[in-house]
Amino acid sequence: MSFQVKEIELRVGDPSSEAWLAVHHAANRGVWGEGAERISVEEILDIAPRRHEVRRTFVVVAAGSDAPVASAQTIRRTRENVETGGVWLSVHPDHKRHGIGALLGGVT
Repeated sequence: MSFQVKEIELRVGDPSSEAWLAVHHAANRGVWGEGAERISVEEILDIAPRRHEVRRTFVVVAAGSDAPVASAQTIRRTRENVETGGVWLSVHPDHKRHGIGALLGGVT
């Protein structure tokens, strides 16, 4: 199966943004159970400027589909600790062990 990495812009109320976040939530539930912490797109968009961060957001979709099988976000600091950054990467539990995380790791 082939996969495509797409960059998206997070927006409140946007179906693509909500689908991106749903992958993270599913992955968290897969590790921590139903009580896993949840966050909203609005909270994510609010955090970056307060932390002086620039974030880029990516989804991975299977060929012929718009539904994300993985989600990622790069985080680059612009004020303090500028030599550090981060990657928030989740693969939906239904799609683990297919090389998707390695694919995203090479892109981010």
